Amino acid sequence: MDPIGVIVSTTTVPLWRNPIPKQLYDTLMIRLSIRTKDEVNQINRHNKILIETFQEVYGKYLEYCSYATIKEMPFVFKNFYKIIQVACFANSLYPESIELQVDECLSFYKNSHLQYEIRHYILRNTNDCRYCIIYKGYLII
Repeated sequence: MDPIGVIVSTTTVPLWRNPIPKQLYDTLMIRLSIRTKDEVNQINRHNKILIETFQEVYGKYLEYCSYATIKEMPFVFKNFYKIIQVACFANSLYPESIELQVDECLSFYKNSHLQYEIRHYILRNTNDCRYCIIYKGYLII
């Protein structure tokens, strides 16, 4: 299963509440043919133009970005994920994580050859610390 990149915040605030340069917003608005910052904030985090624009500013792996990084997930989860922030204490939040909607994904691919690949992927990678999967309220590392 080929991976796709997803941009997530590495700070305790959501991605779009970080100090993102105006030029980055302007570039995204032009490339995506949208008019407002609010529309930029609604872009899927795996959007190719979004990732390429961040990479142009902060490096291929966003190594020069103080507030975001790129995480990978299998392409089959492209329509079955959410970006979430788990509360760690009172009003404090952990950095953003990717919540894979495993049941919905498996249901969608039911009776296809991908169903078994997805199951094997989940079993193989839940012990890999590079992946942060939140499933039904449980953090699986």
